[in-house]
Amino acid sequence: MSSFLCSCTHISVIADAIIRHLPSGRVIEYILEESKGRTNKTLPTVVGGCLFDANVQSLIARYGENAVEEDDRDAYVYCAPRKLYSLPEVWQAIECLKYQSCEVRDWKMTPTCKILEELQVKLRKKAGVTDEEWKRLCDDVGMWGIEDEDVIEKTESEEFGTP
Repeated sequence: MSSFLCSCTHISVIADAIIRHLPSGRVIEYILEESKGRTNKTLPTVVGGCLFDANVQSLIARYGENAVEEDDRDAYVYCAPRKLYSLPEVWQAIECLKYQSCEVRDWKMTPTCKILEELQVKLRKKAGVTDEEWKRLCDDVGMWGIEDEDVIEKTESEEFGTP
């Protein structure tokens, strides 16, 4: 499987899950580590931008500077999903992003990898099912990436909320 840039919707679904399921102090810590001065934006945009940057940097590490057009490097726009994704769907979206972002040196030590793995632990516990049932639920999802057509775009001034 080759590497690709995950859609803004894909990233937004994960950003929403980070904000919803992880303690706010942990989310702020992640932003401070990874935001690169993006703190004048809304919380979902800042968190999503950090995730998007990790994906971009992985593509550059794997394929070189020309792998991602200069204009696309800051192309992330938060997009509110039209539906709430199930825990297994979010899990699979995280698995995809981790795979697409793992080409950087010391990936396992990056704040992005750590927060994604922390979120997966939280989602798994929240599901409250056996390991066997969880594996089946995730396998049954049958998706890898989330595409942009299932979104409502929000402006920076709009309040973050549950769709």
